[in-house]
Amino acid sequence: MAFKIYSCSCGGSPAPAAALAEKVFTLCSPVPLRLSGPAGLIARFTQTLPVNDLTAPWVLEENDLLALAGLPPNTEGAPARMPVFEQFAEEAADTATGALIFSRLLRIHGKTGRHTELLCTFAPLETLRVEDAAGSGGSASKQFVVRQPAGGRQWSEGLKLHGGPLKPDSTWAWTNFDLNLGAAVFGSRGGA
Repeated sequence: MAFKIYSCSCGGSPAPAAALAEKVFTLCSPVPLRLSGPAGLIARFTQTLPVNDLTAPWVLEENDLLALAGLPPNTEGAPARMPVFEQFAEEAADTATGALIFSRLLRIHGKTGRHTELLCTFAPLETLRVEDAAGSGGSASKQFVVRQPAGGRQWSEGLKLHGGPLKPDSTWAWTNFDLNLGAAVFGSRGGA
């Protein structure tokens, strides 16, 4: 499992950012997106927060993540890049698509202090096929033809880092998320 930033193309040419909604496109040329660790994007971002706002909630949108990674933002007419979470498929049937499942990282809501709590919002990407591509120096690499399904389905995952600007000597490693809340499911009881 890893966070990465992929370049996106449609039909072999760079995809404008507006083309990413409900179209088929190719994910290629991944670079790691390191969120954890003292040199990770989240640690570097929280060090830029004003001292009087250290514990205020914040949001990093897709273009903010690209900027923190040193990449230009997605704009109309510019080659699109996409922060993605990769995970291995649990089902053997998914090996035809490379055994990877992709989810687009849309935004991160966070709150920091001695620890940093994150709520990452994802959208599913459906992998249609895997293609071999020539890499630099003659090495082979994979590119993934994917589609962002219509309907705009999204979900959020809570994550936590052991570190924050109020505890700068921390490891900024992933840690257990304390869920000190209850949950309830509400639904119709059919006339009851």
